[in-house]
Amino acid sequence: MTTLEGVLAEVLDLPVDDIGEETGRDTTAEWTSLAHVQVVTAVEGAFGVTLTTREISEVTTVGRLRAVLRTKGVSA
Repeated sequence: MTTLEGVLAEVLDLPVDDIGEETGRDTTAEWTSLAHVQVVTAVEGAFGVTLTTREISEVTTVGRLRAVLRTKGVSA
C-alpha cells in the first residue's frame, strides 16, 4: 500500500521516519519550490487524484496535504 510519507520520502530523498505532519516547505530544506511541484505530481499519480490550483498552494505541510486528500476520499 502506498503511503503519503513514502511518496514524500521518495520525492524529497528523505528517510520515511523524518516525514511527519509538520514536515513542509517552511521546515524542510529539501522541500523547495521545484520539489513542491514534484510532490504534487507524485501524490496525484500515487493516489489517482487531481489537486486544484488553490489546493496546491495550500498544501504547505504533510498535515495539510493529508487533509486535502481526505476531502477527495483518500485515506493516506
